[in-house]
Amino acid sequence: MKTRTVIVFFLCLFIGSSLRADSTKFKVGVILPLSGSLSDYGVAIKNGIELYQYDHPDKTKSVEFLYEDDQYDSKTSISAYKKLSTIDNVDLYISFGSPSCTSLAPILERDKKLLINLSADEVPALGRKYVFRSVNHTGQYMKELIAYLASISVTETGILAAELGFTESMLSAYKRNLLPDQHVLELGTVNPRELDFRTLVLKAKLKNVTTIGLFLKPEQIIVFLRQAAELKYKPMIFGANTIESALLLPKHEVLEGAIYPYHNLTTTFMKRYEEKFGGNISQLPFAGNAYDMADILFSSDGRFKDPESLLDYFASVKDHDGIMGKFSYTEDAEGGKYFKYPIFIKKVKDGVGEMLNW
Repeated sequence: MKTRTVIVFFLCLFIGSSLRADSTKFKVGVILPLSGSLSDYGVAIKNGIELYQYDHPDKTKSVEFLYEDDQYDSKTSISAYKKLSTIDNVDLYISFGSPSCTSLAPILERDKKLLINLSADEVPALGRKYVFRSVNHTGQYMKELIAYLASISVTETGILAAELGFTESMLSAYKRNLLPDQHVLELGTVNPRELDFRTLVLKAKLKNVTTIGLFLKPEQIIVFLRQAAELKYKPMIFGANTIESALLLPKHEVLEGAIYPYHNLTTTFMKRYEEKFGGNISQLPFAGNAYDMADILFSSDGRFKDPESLLDYFASVKDHDGIMGKFSYTEDAEGGKYFKYPIFIKKVKDGVGEMLNW
């Protein structure tokens, strides 16, 4: 009986010391769409963080990343936050996309917890002290796109957008930044689940629209273009980075020639990523952005113990060498708090988005 008591005592002592050791780790809760139609974004972000951990084991040993799948659904994002905050005692949060940021921003602002949102949509983050975005805002992407269209003498465009925060933000930024001689015909907005575009295709064809911006979900882009081909209509296509996700889907050959604004990456990172995770390189810029965010966090020399000190540290970042080029902290009325990167134009050629030099 005495022997059993001694064993139980040392077992409890071991478990208790393990728990205490684990509690010293800085915990980062990562809420991503790891399944569903936008899972390539979530997987790329997760892979980018894991690649940084693999490359820098000494820097990251005192930090634990806890992942939750929100399937790009705002209610699920909230459930994930409740679990991470109450059960896992997370110190800092990373999320992706407009739905997640829209639902989490007011809650984390109330709880005084820092949220790093990987999304171009600035609207949910504006006016927030504790919400920081990791990339440029929508207006900067659209300005680059508009400048390219002007360079190839495109002055009139049609636009079709899904009723989503991200796509509607891109549409708004596109219209807001048009040059004086550029005009847009809004073909309408559609439900994110809509997959019958024949009426809209015919509308664009009858109005002789030769260039169309498709700010839609990836599967919607493919269906629209497939139905357009069936109706003998072949416009020039432009859009946002959802075009890159659409390249993973069946019938993606209809995207040939489509253009969209995005980021460039170092050749070294691209090779390292493919070696570790295989040939699926969709949304690779988000993997690079996540890698850069991990680098910023782990290069802070322990200064990220509270949201205020981390935000002060972010504000000191200028011309930092990143996977997508040099980036700097920026804070303005249009984008809130974010890191600003160089933006380029990509064009789909042989099923791959290639950077254009123009």
